[in-house]
Amino acid sequence: MKTNNNTSDPSKRRKTISAGERALAILEVQNIFSKHSYYHAASRHLDELADIWVKEDGPYAPTAKWTSNMGIIEGMAQIRKFYGDNLKEHL
Repeated sequence: MKTNNNTSDPSKRRKTISAGERALAILEVQNIFSKHSYYHAASRHLDELADIWVKEDGPYAPTAKWTSNMGIIEGMAQIRKFYGDNLKEHL
């Protein structure tokens, strides 16, 4: 990444990425979404949480958010309870 410091406009000073970095980021997002689609279709929600979400005991666990039309769930413990454990009981 590089920063353009040659202007007084703050929006022009933000970090930019190369076309190659952008293409890689697009593919990485696509791969993560494909994993989500697979896990969801196979009803493997707990595997999804372990594989592609933040670690349950990691520094970002308390601020992880699940947002849907049913509301917002915050924290990996609550997300696991709602998306993993509760759904497992209904299968």
